Amino acid sequence: MTAYSLRILELPSGVSQDALEKSTLDAPTAQALSLFAEQCGPYGLSDWAKPRGHSLYYVDNCWVRARVYGRDIPAFFADVLGGEPQLAPRIEPDREYLIEAEEF
Repeated sequence: MTAYSLRILELPSGVSQDALEKSTLDAPTAQALSLFAEQCGPYGLSDWAKPRGHSLYYVDNCWVRARVYGRDIPAFFADVLGGEPQLAPRIEPDREYLIEAEEF
């Protein structure tokens, strides 16, 4: 049985690329998207992020993080999740975040 997880993480200040590719990344969740997880696995997130020039960090081949600004997240909702963005109030347009998708 395949399961999925999807969430938006706060990007830790000064974090290295190496840390962004580790499963032990210590980053608070800005918004859980578990209701949408089956709509967007790691490949769907990569397919959305690559053409937009967002940096991708691979924990493994089934776990990816895309670095985005808060202002990019409404497009993710519209393009990938097929809906109007209902962002958590704590997500700020000019702050950086990670959209994380995992298949396990």
